[in-house]
Amino acid sequence: MRKGMLTIIVFLVAGLNAWGAESFQQRLNKANADLKNGKIDDALTAYRDLQTEDPESETLYYDFGCAHYRQGKEAGDQKQVQEALTSFGEAKKSFEKVLNARDPEIRKNASFKHANAVAQIALQSKEAKKYDETKKAFEESVKEYEAFLKQYPKHQGARAKLDYMRYVLKDMLQKPPPPQEQQGKGDEKKDQKGDKKQEQKDDKKQEQKDQKGENKDQEKKDEQKEAKKDEKKDEKSEKAQEASELKEASKDEKDQKEKSPDEAKPDDKQNVDAILQSLEDTDHREQRDMKNQRNEVKMRKEWW
Repeated sequence: MRKGMLTIIVFLVAGLNAWGAESFQQRLNKANADLKNGKIDDALTAYRDLQTEDPESETLYYDFGCAHYRQGKEAGDQKQVQEALTSFGEAKKSFEKVLNARDPEIRKNASFKHANAVAQIALQSKEAKKYDETKKAFEESVKEYEAFLKQYPKHQGARAKLDYMRYVLKDMLQKPPPPQEQQGKGDEKKDQKGDKKQEQKDDKKQEQKDQKGENKDQEKKDEQKEAKKDEKKDEKSEKAQEASELKEASKDEKDQKEKSPDEAKPDDKQNVDAILQSLEDTDHREQRDMKNQRNEVKMRKEWW
């Protein structure tokens, strides 16, 4: 009875192990299919899930490297240099973990892919115009391909890539970028340019400030001139008004003089009557005096 139960348990454990291994392989195959079809993100997600079950799997490290390499190629094709450099860097790390893999096929492929990742980092650094980093990456890539060809001398793909990387590196060394000035001199010139620009800005600000001051003074002068003009206009207006009033008064006076006696005021009539009466009295008085004089002369003659 006990032997029978133990046999059943053994078969059950063996079955579970077989189901688990098959399930892992099936999911790995599906992830590889996603990577082949360009579904890189889906493949990376599946690889991470599988790695929780088998964190030391050489196959998974190699597949991770392939996925990141494909990711870097797509970014490079779209001229996304920084993203490409990041992805190729991750690929390089993943391939490094299986350079000494137990499986000879994985070991060979990982070594070649690792050299390719280093070459892609060099090419992307060249696109980013990072001369020092590019030169170092190309030198490393050449060494990687040379080391790989020592182990696999008949690998035509590695031979072609080595020749190309040597050619690009040689061209870089023969045509280096223009020598940069010493850091101190460069900074000094930069500071001088900065100071000069600042001085120009300050001068321009001062000039604008002075111009504003001159404009304000001119505006003040213009306002004073306008005020004086207004005063003169007011004076002229007042004088014109006075002249007009005097002219009007003179006209009234002349009109008053030209009025007929019948239109004279009562006071004027009384004055005229008084004058006439005075003249009449004077005439009577003169006639009386003349008569008296004659009588006196007559008497004197008679007296003589």
